[in-house]
Amino acid sequence: MDYIDENILKAKHQQEEAQKQATSEENINKENSQSIYDDLITIYGIPVVFEDRKIIQNYASIRMPKDFTEWTPEEVVRIYFHGSRPQHVFSNEYLPFMLALNWTSNMISNENLIDFSKTAKTLIQRVGPKSRVFKASTLKRDNFNLSILQFTAQTFDSVNMNIMFFASIENRLLIGNITFQQKYANRLQPIALEMAQSFHLLHKEGGREE
Repeated sequence: MDYIDENILKAKHQQEEAQKQATSEENINKENSQSIYDDLITIYGIPVVFEDRKIIQNYASIRMPKDFTEWTPEEVVRIYFHGSRPQHVFSNEYLPFMLALNWTSNMISNENLIDFSKTAKTLIQRVGPKSRVFKASTLKRDNFNLSILQFTAQTFDSVNMNIMFFASIENRLLIGNITFQQKYANRLQPIALEMAQSFHLLHKEGGREE
């Protein structure tokens, strides 16, 4: 029994040491030189492959981990038990972030998107004293505008970082959000920003890519 206990303690110690190495500043700096467009990257020492995934009825695409799966409606209701729920949520079992998408019924044109993002920034900052927008940007693509807000918000038991993006699809507002606990920001923030920036419309005016 003592031999078994000793092996368990040894394995636990090795796991703790591996975790320390994976989250060390030196390792994070090394990993942050990678891109989601590389064939393979590591996130806290875990190998991850990203791919472009069609979303929103094939109207758009975004790059995400290849093994991200979509939550069931029951899982969405269980986590988002109050307020406005996203229609689609993607994650996997071992990475501490997720992607949520909500193609709303709110009408907005591509031209008015920039003004809307300014209003959204103000609303987020009014949600509570712990909500803070620290960067807002707009990317002007060939066929659409993409607005991105980076902000922190207090939850019941932690502070979450959000990389939220807005686009107009068929003159309806799309809200996307990549969220994770602030304690993971040193590694996940650049990944989430790259993911948001990877969003592209696939459809032409009046149609979509099949």
